[in-house]
Parts: sequence; structure tokens; C-alpha cells
Amino acid sequence: MESTSSIAQGSFLFLPEGFSLSKFKNRKRKLEGTYENKWEIAFHKVWGAIHKEIKTINEQLFSKVLEDLIHHMKEIHNTITLNGGVIPCEILLTGSNLSDHKLLFSTFIQDSKKNITPYVTSLWSWNCGNIKSTIQNLVSQIIGIKRCKRKIEDGKKITEEEEDEDIEDDNDGDGDIDNELMDVDEHSSSKNEKKYSLNNCFQMNQYNFSTLSSWYECQCKPDGKRKPVIIIIPDFESFAPKVLGDLILLLSAYSSAIPFILVFGVATTPVAVYQNLSRKVLSQLVIQLFKSEPSPSLLNKVVENVLFSERCPFRLGNKCMTFLTDIFLFHSFSVHGFIQGYKYCLMEHFFKRNHFSLCCPWDNVTDEANELTEEELENIRKLPSFKKLVEDSPKDERKSLLLNSDFTRTISAKMMKDLIEYTRTFHIALKILHIITNDLPKNPLGRYLREYYCKSVSVCVYESEEYKECMKLLSLQSQKELFTKINEVINFLNMVMDKTEKFRSVSVKLTELVDSLQKGDSEDAAKELAYANNFEDLRNSFLDCIHGDIVKEFLKPPIDLPLHEVVYFDNLSAVRRRISGSPRGAIHLALSDPQGYLNCNCCSLPSSSEQILSVFPDLSIAYKTHLECNKMINMYDWLQSFAAIVKQDDSENDGEIDKELQARFTRAVSELQFLGFIKPSRAKTDHVSRLTWGNS
Repeated sequence: MESTSSIAQGSFLFLPEGFSLSKFKNRKRKLEGTYENKWEIAFHKVWGAIHKEIKTINEQLFSKVLEDLIHHMKEIHNTITLNGGVIPCEILLTGSNLSDHKLLFSTFIQDSKKNITPYVTSLWSWNCGNIKSTIQNLVSQIIGIKRCKRKIEDGKKITEEEEDEDIEDDNDGDGDIDNELMDVDEHSSSKNEKKYSLNNCFQMNQYNFSTLSSWYECQCKPDGKRKPVIIIIPDFESFAPKVLGDLILLLSAYSSAIPFILVFGVATTPVAVYQNLSRKVLSQLVIQLFKSEPSPSLLNKVVENVLFSERCPFRLGNKCMTFLTDIFLFHSFSVHGFIQGYKYCLMEHFFKRNHFSLCCPWDNVTDEANELTEEELENIRKLPSFKKLVEDSPKDERKSLLLNSDFTRTISAKMMKDLIEYTRTFHIALKILHIITNDLPKNPLGRYLREYYCKSVSVCVYESEEYKECMKLLSLQSQKELFTKINEVINFLNMVMDKTEKFRSVSVKLTELVDSLQKGDSEDAAKELAYANNFEDLRNSFLDCIHGDIVKEFLKPPIDLPLHEVVYFDNLSAVRRRISGSPRGAIHLALSDPQGYLNCNCCSLPSSSEQILSVFPDLSIAYKTHLECNKMINMYDWLQSFAAIVKQDDSENDGEIDKELQARFTRAVSELQFLGFIKPSRAKTDHVSRLTWGNS
């Protein structure tokens, strides 16, 4: 490859002759039918079912806010007459994480095209750095510059069938939200753009509002309908305020010719709109506020309705569930990130374990068990829970479990069905416990069902101090509170009674308690004292029923059951570094041995060498010299060490430190402070404090 010289630093891309990115830009490979291993097939079956359910939940959660948003936009366009130059503006509060917004906006784009107008475009801050590129991006999406560019690059005209096939291929995939939304942008223009041949494509500098106005008038002539142009800005806070203000003023100037509707995706608060835009710009907007589902609520519904449902055969253990939840609550606040972490745990669970194909829905367990090979049966026999099963079995069955393959298949299928059934009743009992204790003071067991799950899946929850505290608080409940909770439990049991009969006796007992409470409520006032004693007995009976017939019976840890390893995954050490990473270790490696990242021969060191070369980047030199210091670092001594290394090849080194070297050192120290390795010291103004790894 030829070397490239330039006065500016940068990266240069060299493509082979005849290579065109446009041929592969929007193509996705379909991998269906290419899985050879049994564990791969099992993984994709389970993940496909989970992903489908999650997508359905997302659509249901988005439907309410999107229906209100689209209804208001229709109302503005059809019935409300605005003054000249005024633009309708919808503010959609989306929450703090961008990756969760993209699915919301991709759904909104599709619904807007179906119900309002085909002219929908989205503008992202990363490709709208100035007003010129913003206008070109906006107009090109509406008119269809991308389609014309593809025709020019390929040197042929794309037929309607090829285009439709292209769209279908682009919209395939199982979870890449970024690609999904970009595909929507790519195909944002309607089939009207097919009318434009190669000769009708404009130059990029011709894509302006004047061209858009003329194009829009041509589109409206056949039927006379003036459909609005919807402009979506998903990342409002990331836009430069000046660019956004100039764009709104230009839209206002052309609003008499083209009906525009703005949609702002605001991640923080509506105040951000008033802070970023001037009064002159705000006077041109009619603002309406809409709120989307908050991220914690979305996470709870995904966990409770999908991951804890019987349609999902896979379960996470306490450690992994707590780990993923902590990342969501304290770091990313991204439901999409939580789902991707869950997917990685699922993949790690199945990886190279063909015998884990038994982790499947109830109806498929027998078929999967019959297809187990001798090697897979041997792997099942090596599971700790199966070994315990063999030890607890009668002597005449032990030999069959270890040597008889058919008998092992039959027992494995039976154990798996028992485990699936127990998991089902476990979640029903967990929900009942959540109903009666989630509103207690200080929430001893937590507020959400996922917190109850983490406390119950690995240990006996009824032996915990939190559970005992809940029982004490329930023993102080009033008649009205107790009556309400019993009715809620009965209604829930009636909903799940068709799935299992194991709770029928509990439902009968609770119904009798309700009848007794109602009967006691109608007694004469003269029998008030006797009724009070009767209520105490009924309350104790209710608590005994919950504790004995539900909690102790159905909330035993599933990890005590045979073959629980096939369903439950709790190997946190295997996934922690892959999911959360180790940024501090990566930074240490990069600064200690920069040659691995810079890929230059001048910075190469012998293996296990602690030498500091003068050709190292200034940041690496400052970092490695600071490792040689104690907790408090004298800035003058540090500067002398830095200068001695940088100028070690200088034969004219006279001991003086010039201003350029001081500036380089100051910059390196500032970068170390930014990375969190040091901080200024209040005790000594000419010292800094180390923040990592203690003394050398």
C-alpha cells in the first residue's frame, strides 16, 4: 500500500479497484438453516421466542403514547388553523438512554407513514453539524436522493420488484435497532420517488427549500391533498442550538407553501427546549408535550411478562439477575442493554452444551429427550444435581440411571417436566407474595417482582429476616386492608386456575375467609368485642394459609431440584467481564504498553520489560513514572523524571527544562487527572494524590 503524506493527521481508506460500498451497504446475510450444532439450534429457538415476545411488549407500551401523538398531529393538520409562520411542535419525553429511543422512533415513523403522510424524515445530530448539511439531509430524504444515488452508482435502474425485495431484506433481523431505524430513514420516501429517473436527480447543492417547495407542489397537483411533512429530531439535546434555531426559522418562512410538523425527542426535561432555543425561535412554535413509558416501568413489564412467563424456558439465577439489574439502575438505564446482557447469558448457557437442548417448552421436552445421544446422556449424568438424584435413589435404580440410556432419557424427560411445572407454580406463589407485601412500610422484600425473585431463587425466602418482618407487619393490618389483599389474591388465583390446579385448595380457604369477614361486618354492635377476637383469628388464619400453603410449599429454591442446571444460569464469573468490561485494566495495559494499540515498531518493548522509552507518548511516560511514586507525588520531582526520560537521547541536555516540555508535561498530567488516576492535594499545593493501587 502506498504511503500517504498529509499536513493533517487522519485515517485514509484504500479500497480495491472496482469495489463499491453501495452494493453491500444495505444488504444483510440471512443465516437461517446454517446452524449445525444442536446447542445453536436450541439457542436460536429460545431467543427467537423471547425476542418476539419482547417486541410485542414494546409495541404495546409504545402504542398509547404514539396513538395520542398521531391523533394530535391529525387534529392539528385537519382542524386547527395556525397563524402564518407558526409550526406545530410535538415534544416527546423519551428518557435518558438513546438506544431505547430508536425502536420508539422507528415505530413512530412507520405509524406516521401509514396514518398521516408518506413524507417523514428524521435528522440526527451526528450528520447535521451545520445548517447547510442539515437542509441537504432533510430535503434529500424527502425527495429520495439516496435512491437516485444508488441508481447512479450501480449504473442501472432498479425495478419495483427489486426495490421491494431490497426493503424486505433491509428490515430483516432480530434486534439491531440502529440498522432498523436507519433502514426506515433509507426508505423514508414513498413509491412516488420511483417516478424520478436518473435524469431527474439533482446535484447535492440543489437540495434546498426552494427545490423542496417546487417538488411538493408537483406532488400535490394530482389529488390536491396537501399532506404534512413530518420532521423528527430524536436527539434534541445533541443538536447545536444555532443550527436548530436557523432550521426552525427557515421552516417557518416556507410553512405557507409546505405544512411542516416538528417532533422533538427530549431525553431530559421540557425545560431543555426553552434553554436551547431563543425567544424568537420559540415564538414560531406551538408546543404540545407527550410522555413515553419510563425505562424502569418498561424493564419491569419485560421481566414480568416475558422473562418470567412460561413461554420462556430459560431463567437467570440470583447473581446474574442482580448483576444485570444493577447495570441498568446504576450505569446505563437502558432496557436494550439489559436485554442484550440477558441474551449473552443465554448464549453462554447453551454454548457447546448440546444436552441443554432440554431447555425448551413443555411440549417439546419428550422429543428432545429421545434425541439425546450417548455423549449427551453422559454429560447429563455429570451434572451435580443428577449425581445427587442418583445418590438419593434406591439401589436398584442407581444402576439403571448410570448405565441404561433409555431409562435415563425417560427420567430426564420426567425431571424436566417436573422442573418446568415447579417453575410455573414458583412464579405464581411469588406473585401472591408480592401482592400482599409490596405496599408494606419500607418494603422489606422490595417493591418489584424482580427483587422478590432474586431473594427467592437461591435461598429459602421464608427463612430470611425480611420475610419475618413482612409477617409482623401483616399481623398489624386493618380489616379493610386485609380484605382488599385477600380479594386481590383470589382474583389472581382465578386468572391462573386454568394453568394449574395446585392452588385450588388455597382459593377455597381464602374465599371462606372473605365470607367470614363479610359475615362479621354485619354483626350487631353489641357483639363488637367478640367480632374483634374473631377478626384476629381470621387474620391469623390468613397468614397461616399464606405461609404454610403457599410460601413454604411453592417457594422452595428451584436450584434444589434435579437438572436445574439445564434451565437456571448463574455463572456470573463467565459473563461479568464480557458484559460490563474492565475499563481500568484496558487503560492500564494501553498506557503501559502503547505499542499494542499504536502498532508502531519504535514503541515495542521486550517481553516483561518495565523500561520507559523516550519515544512513548507523553501520557504513557507520565503514567509509568507516576507508578513509581508514593501516594503523594511532588510535581517538581515528577517533572524532572519526565524530562529525564524525554531528553535522554539529547546529547546537549544541560538540565534546563524548556517551556515546550513543561507544556507537554502539564497536558499529560491533566489527561491523567481526567482519567481518574490523580487529583490535586489540598494539604500540599505542589503535590498531587494517587487514586489507584496504593503505594508501589
